[in-house]
Amino acid sequence: MPEPTALRRIDWGVLGVEAFAIFLSVLLGFGVTEWRDARAEAGRRADLLEAFAQEIAANRDGLVGKGSYHHWLVREVGAEAEAGRGRVLSDVFQIENVSGFNPLSLSGTAWQTATATGDIALLDFDTASLLWRLYDAQRQIDDEQDRMRAIALDQFNSTDPGQVTRFLTLMREFTSLERELLFLTTEALQSIADDRGLEPPLAIPADVFERDPFAATSSGSPSPVAPPDDRE
Repeated sequence: MPEPTALRRIDWGVLGVEAFAIFLSVLLGFGVTEWRDARAEAGRRADLLEAFAQEIAANRDGLVGKGSYHHWLVREVGAEAEAGRGRVLSDVFQIENVSGFNPLSLSGTAWQTATATGDIALLDFDTASLLWRLYDAQRQIDDEQDRMRAIALDQFNSTDPGQVTRFLTLMREFTSLERELLFLTTEALQSIADDRGLEPPLAIPADVFERDPFAATSSGSPSPVAPPDDRE
């Protein structure tokens, strides 16, 4: 009868080293995966902030040009009304350079994309909250523009002497929304620049809406505030 095979002695030292090597490999694997995920997330976050920065800057440029015109329009129509020369809306269009209400064209693609994909979660709470306030202000402006178009179409041919007063009231409310939006765009662009370690875009002068968009500077060159270039 054959002798039973002797049990091999377990080398606990070798076994421990092998177990540690396996554990270390798994740990390193998780670490590499997390590093790759973090790097990819940082890239998506940088792309997201860049998309917001470009869209907000473009919207601000349009806001400055058309907003300056709207504020000028309120001043001019108000002066005519006080002088008794502006009674109905058709009178407003007799004022030089007046082309009526000039709607803003504000893009919200970056916000819509970020919320649809869930990438908005990549931003910290303060940044996301600021952007929400900004795009909500844009929504309010869009709603108000629709309201103003409807009122203008309904009353343009009316002879009601209260037209201009109502128009001025609406325009003053609208220009107040424009000032709020300009403040938010400036704050958002500064916040995004700080987050990315970049220089913020050139600041918009505090009195930009008080300037005459059709006036020339003392040197004879055009005003730095561009008048509306695509009046509707």
